[in-house]
Amino acid sequence: VVGGFSDLMDNIDDVLMTDFDAMLNGEKAIEDELINFIEFYRLAADYEMRDALGAEPLLPYIDMIEGIESLADFSQHWATLDMEGIPAPFLASVMADMGNASVNALYLSAPSLFLSNKAYYEEENTKAALQNAYGQMSINLLMLAGKTVEEAQDIVAQALVFDESLAPYMKSAEEASNYTTLYNPQNLADFDAQIEAFDFATSFKELLGKVPETIILTDPVYFDALDSLVNEETFPAMKCWMLVLTVNSFAPI
Repeated sequence: VVGGFSDLMDNIDDVLMTDFDAMLNGEKAIEDELINFIEFYRLAADYEMRDALGAEPLLPYIDMIEGIESLADFSQHWATLDMEGIPAPFLASVMADMGNASVNALYLSAPSLFLSNKAYYEEENTKAALQNAYGQMSINLLMLAGKTVEEAQDIVAQALVFDESLAPYMKSAEEASNYTTLYNPQNLADFDAQIEAFDFATSFKELLGKVPETIILTDPVYFDALDSLVNEETFPAMKCWMLVLTVNSFAPI
């Protein structure tokens, strides 16, 4: 990427890393507010230890996903999984209410697609090429995490099917860039009543400590179709999709 903003970002990264390295080496004083961060940075910069650990830190997350026995089990434990960063077929976040920025609101969004853009699923050659590249990368990552090639291939095959089933109900890149379409307030009790696959009110109570009266849906078309996408029949493929997203999210680390 070439441009003024990219150059500025690179320069800022260089300055920050120079400062952080100086703090690690004792050449620069560490302010109290940065003590915990610098300890974290010290761990992240220890590539010898990271290489020695390999995929070991990832394994508990894989075990958590593989330990989910049913859709009801997933619903019951989703709040805990969410706090651990385990992906799910919906994303909850608390942000300023776009209708009243003086208060926060709970937003419920659709997940990201493997291929990032809905348009890539609409052209067969493009879809096949990108799915093959993403799939092979994911197979390699799963094998690094201890799966056999056969296990990894089966997980990825099911994950790709589940991922593609979501695409028709996602916003295109152009639609998602129109922020007015992301603001769809809905009464939580009414929303929960129409969803069979998941008990949102109970999970939000566990996650937030209370049940909000209203939530903001960013992708109402997706959530209208949620029961057809996430159900007992699709649950095994959904678990594979969660595994693939998890190993990919850990790969840059």
